Amino acid sequence: MALVAGVTLCACAGSRSAMRQDVDFSLIKTVGVDAKPAVAAFVSRELLRQGVKPLSGQSRDTTADALLSIVVTRQTPEKNYVIRPGKSTQQTKLENSRDTADTITVTYSKDEGHAPIEVPGRYPYVNTRIGSSGEVLVASYAQALVTGELVRPGKGDVLWAGTYTYEGFDLESALEGAVRGLILEIPFSK
Repeated sequence: MALVAGVTLCACAGSRSAMRQDVDFSLIKTVGVDAKPAVAAFVSRELLRQGVKPLSGQSRDTTADALLSIVVTRQTPEKNYVIRPGKSTQQTKLENSRDTADTITVTYSKDEGHAPIEVPGRYPYVNTRIGSSGEVLVASYAQALVTGELVRPGKGDVLWAGTYTYEGFDLESALEGAVRGLILEIPFSK
């Protein structure tokens, strides 16, 4: 049942972070990015959106105002599920109070459906017709947890540290959402 509730939402997120109170983050204009290539592009894009100039791992030097290290600490790969929605049944009679010949009976049926079934493959084939009694919903789920530290170059002082979890329909969107959420937690302009 928890999966069915999670399927209706496009994503869920959670964050935890802490920062030094004696640092003016608005003065940080250039950040060296230390992350694996698959994640570094997401980090650079989100820094640019925040108005911060990212320096790639290959070109960063001590001229950066801060160094941001990001690691994917957990990722749950995509999983696909098939869910058959349930239906309800109820019978109601509606009668016209003047003429008993005008009686209408409305019937609803109840079917609990079935628990989500995990199916293999990236795009599972499901044989069903819309509107048929075998109607199903195909859902996909992935999760990523990223951690990061913003450090002052040379001194190694940790200025900010945090984690961010994001759930998406596929692993790429989960990673992208986790990185976006993590970067938004850094108080560059707050």
